[in-house]
Amino acid sequence: MTFSYSILRNLIRETVSSLNEKKQHEYGSVGHINELDNLIDELMNLKHSLRKGPSRLKYRKEMHRLQDAIGAIRYLKNVARREGIKKGLLSEGGLKAPGLTGSVNLDPSTVSDAIKSYSSAIEMWNAHLSSKNLDPVTLIGPVGSSAYYGSDPPETSYGDVDYLVSFPIQTDDTMSQDDIRARENEVKRQYEGELRTFLNQSHDVERYVNTEASNRGSPYLLIVKLPDGRHVQVDTIITFPTYSQPSGEQSDSQWMPARWTPERGLKGYTIGNLYTALGNYFNMSIGDRGVTAKMRSGERVPSRMRKGTKLSSISKNIRTFLIDIARELGGDDIVENELLLRYPGMNPENIKIKDLAAGIAGLALTLADNKIINSHDKMLRDILDLYESGLRKNVDSKLSMGLSSEKYDNLLKLNQRVLDIVRSTFDQEAT
Repeated sequence: MTFSYSILRNLIRETVSSLNEKKQHEYGSVGHINELDNLIDELMNLKHSLRKGPSRLKYRKEMHRLQDAIGAIRYLKNVARREGIKKGLLSEGGLKAPGLTGSVNLDPSTVSDAIKSYSSAIEMWNAHLSSKNLDPVTLIGPVGSSAYYGSDPPETSYGDVDYLVSFPIQTDDTMSQDDIRARENEVKRQYEGELRTFLNQSHDVERYVNTEASNRGSPYLLIVKLPDGRHVQVDTIITFPTYSQPSGEQSDSQWMPARWTPERGLKGYTIGNLYTALGNYFNMSIGDRGVTAKMRSGERVPSRMRKGTKLSSISKNIRTFLIDIARELGGDDIVENELLLRYPGMNPENIKIKDLAAGIAGLALTLADNKIINSHDKMLRDILDLYESGLRKNVDSKLSMGLSSEKYDNLLKLNQRVLDIVRSTFDQEAT
């Protein structure tokens, strides 16, 4: 292994460039702070890897340089956090306008009213888009834990309201995955500008939206007005037709409605971190664009890498994505384990963490049966470790934003509960 300051510098440059390129989150927002936390974690993992093996004493200088980089990013994170608070993007719970929305209890009735106001505002925005000869957006439905507001008991309380919206896009078969992603980001930016313009110019929409608060930071985080005068923040989760179809349609494109919805009664991060742990194990991303991987010289590389990489799409089918991963790793003639055949992906109508864990166990058995990995037990242990780390990091990030000790302890108990579900499923199904 050869390691030098120039390699470290290039690694950090590529990572930061990739972070800037994505522009998934506005500067100073909760998402942006989390991205910086992820970058710190990656550098810390690299630093810790240099402490192992016979050459561990050789890289002391590099470890010091990595620590300096970690310290610099922590400083940048603190600056971004202060800016986020100043702009109203960051506060307890990640609310953009806590003075308006912070005291509102998000029970099913409140969520219902918020969705009605949000839907009315988006339909009015669609009329504005039509006047500009732009295609309308399509309301898909609520995702996250509040997706169950129509069937949950009245005393249920949600952390936030996320609403999935499909944006129009023109692509063709000649476009690479990188070109498609660039086009998607272009559409997001164009429509963000149109939404901001609409909120600034429309007087009628004030019946449903606090336009001044919504235009502070990203307008995709709408501060909607309820009939009783209260305000609720509704976060727009952007998707595109290839990843999502309207609720009730049977198609291969139900990725986002299922991927962004947790098991009923559980918070979204509990299953989201399991998707992430599986993806990280294989240098894949299991996120808003299906299962993807960055490729360099025929090899999958970490998502932070940018130079010389090409984006590859592995699956957009939520029902079969685990089998699709198996075929990506072992070829189309791979022999699937019976467990993987029973749990090839997720059922969009019945999301269960246990089912995802069983499917991951089936994937591990399949890869071991076909001699692609040495040990299914080791794969499952490693994924469980990644899952546990992700759960804890998620809760700790909330604590750093002012979460109460009581709520923090409750989230730790929730973490242990879902961790036990995954661990027991791995143990029972993979024996």
